[in-house]
Amino acid sequence: MGLNRLSLVNPEGTAFEPFYVKNRQLTFTTDISQVPCGWNAAMYFTGMSLTSSISNTSAYCDAQSGCMEMDVMEANIGGQQMTIHECANTGVNANSQCDQWGCLINTRTNPATNTTIGAGLSGIDVLKPFTVTTRWHTTDGTDKGNLSYIEQVFTQGTHSVTVGNLSQSECAYLPSNMIFGGIAKMSLGLDAGMVLILSVWEAGAGMTWLDGDAATPPNPVCSEYTSLADRGNFSNFILGPIGTPLTVTASIQQTATTAAIA
Repeated sequence: MGLNRLSLVNPEGTAFEPFYVKNRQLTFTTDISQVPCGWNAAMYFTGMSLTSSISNTSAYCDAQSGCMEMDVMEANIGGQQMTIHECANTGVNANSQCDQWGCLINTRTNPATNTTIGAGLSGIDVLKPFTVTTRWHTTDGTDKGNLSYIEQVFTQGTHSVTVGNLSQSECAYLPSNMIFGGIAKMSLGLDAGMVLILSVWEAGAGMTWLDGDAATPPNPVCSEYTSLADRGNFSNFILGPIGTPLTVTASIQQTATTAAIA
C-alpha cells in the first residue's frame, strides 16, 4: 500500500497557494494509462489551513479527517469520478461532520458516459492522454455568487464528452445524516480558498467504488490491464474565467515512486 501526495505552494515557497475557483474553469491534461484498478490518481482541493507551515505535515486534512474536499478527478483505467465532500463548517471539523461519501458523478456508472469514456473506447480512450475541463458555475455568473453546479468535460483530439453537471440532485440519494448542505455548503468552502493537491495511492482492499473491480459483474477492464507502472501524470494546468482563452501555468508529474510531500 502506498501514498504519494503533493501540495501546491506559492512561488516563494513560503505558504500554500490559495485557489478560488467559483465562476472559473480549470483545465489540465492527464495520462492515467498506467494507473491500474485499485489505485487512485487524484487531483483535488481541500480546505486545509492556508496559514499552516508548509513543513507541518499534520496540517493536511480532507473530508476523511475533517475539512471540505473538492475532488476534481479521482481516476484509474477502470473509472473516473468527480465528487464534492462538504462539511458542517469551513475550516477543520470533526470527521463525523463531513460528508465522507460525497455527491458524485462517475463515468463508469453514468449511463451517459459508460460507453463513450473508458479503456479503448472511441469517445475518450483513457489509455491515451486527454484533457479535463471543470467549470464552477455560479447562480449570477459572478465570483461572489452562490455555486449552482459544476460542469466537467473530457476532450481528446476532436472528441469531446460531457461527463456531467454536478448539482444538488447528486446529493439526493444520500442519507440525511451524511449531508451537510451539499452544493450550498461547498460554495462557502470555495469562498474561503482551497489548496490544490495531487496524489497517487493504492488501497489494499481495492477501489470498487471507483473502478468496479469487485462489483457484480466485475469490470472486465480491471482484469485485462494489470501490468501497469502505477503512475499518473497531470500537466498543463490552466485556471481562468469561464470561456476565456488561457495560458499554460504549470506542469507537474506525480509518480508512485517519488517521496510523499504534504
